[in-house]
Amino acid sequence: FLQFGTSNNYGSGITNTAMVITPVGNVGIGTTAPAYFVDVNGSLRAVGSITVTGGGSVVIASSLESNRYDFTGDYGTGLQHPATDVLALHTSSTEQVRINASGYVGIGTTAPSYQTHLKGAGQGESTGYLLDAGATGGTLFLDDSTETGYHGGAIVFGAGDKFAAIKGNFQDSTNYGL
Repeated sequence: FLQFGTSNNYGSGITNTAMVITPVGNVGIGTTAPAYFVDVNGSLRAVGSITVTGGGSVVIASSLESNRYDFTGDYGTGLQHPATDVLALHTSSTEQVRINASGYVGIGTTAPSYQTHLKGAGQGESTGYLLDAGATGGTLFLDDSTETGYHGGAIVFGAGDKFAAIKGNFQDSTNYGL
């Protein structure tokens, strides 16, 4: 193979290998045993675009404990892989959104237990959620379609162990109750 590097003593040959090209054409930078066409062990910078064609893929792997990828110049904003099959988004160095292995999305919670799980900052905080359908108005649709012949939903208000609900349902498309 072809080896590039530096040496403090010309007579001893290359003592600090910087790059190698193997007999099969793999290029290693920072490694003497490249396993891929281009294998870099260390930081890599690309100014411009990185394009993957031909059905290839981009795999981001990190040996860092945090498994977090931040944007240059804004190290509090980024993407994290906090656990197996879990993806999280961060802003201001705080996790804001999480998608778990079940596909549940949590906003304000790291343990979503519903398809969309919104959690506010806590009692006494000025928090709320807005479902905005624009100038034409809209409908909040709640459906419990797991029971045969019964469909409905509820809006539940609660504090501590006290709850109140507005519930609507209909059976077999004929009976409606609120």
